[in-house]
Amino acid sequence: MRPAVLLLAHGSPDVRHTKTIAAITTAVGRAIDVPVAHAFLEHHAPDASAAIRGLVARGGTALVTVPLLLSAAYHRESDVPHAVAEGTAAFPGLRTVIADVLAPDPRLARALQRRLVEASAAPDACVVLATAGARGEVASAQTAEVAASLARVRRAEVHAAAPSNVTQVLAAIGRPAAVVPYLLAPGVICDRIRDAARSG
Repeated sequence: MRPAVLLLAHGSPDVRHTKTIAAITTAVGRAIDVPVAHAFLEHHAPDASAAIRGLVARGGTALVTVPLLLSAAYHRESDVPHAVAEGTAAFPGLRTVIADVLAPDPRLARALQRRLVEASAAPDACVVLATAGARGEVASAQTAEVAASLARVRRAEVHAAAPSNVTQVLAAIGRPAAVVPYLLAPGVICDRIRDAARSG
């Protein structure tokens, strides 16, 4: 059995997102000695079917799909299984596993803290964790867990907020705060968060 890894991202109309996912794929491919490819649910090629065909052509006989998602919302529960089922239909002998989403994981909080340090955020600054796609009870709980983990790392307040609520949350805090996008890649939503932070 030769495993292959599919990194399945949501996708964005912004090319910066596409380039970032490609860079992640390259890094993962260098770290593990199995075929690795990425695909997108929307907006960009390749889709899952094309990526799976490529992995099988590279000798993959077992597929591990890793959703590049930060919460187990609709995309993980519906779109990802559908895309994988559609892509593997032509390969009935292909063993298939879909991994959990990336969160919650303590390493995410540490990565967010590194970003805040790089941005010269004050060590005691309150943080707004701006996240997209965290709808639903499970997804909201996962995001809250990451926010709590970041609060423990920083020993400071952390508030989770949807991009559309960043300005209101900043106003409610009532003092200077750092806004950190809780996203895997830059793109349209990241730009909205930045604009909201500047206007807040």
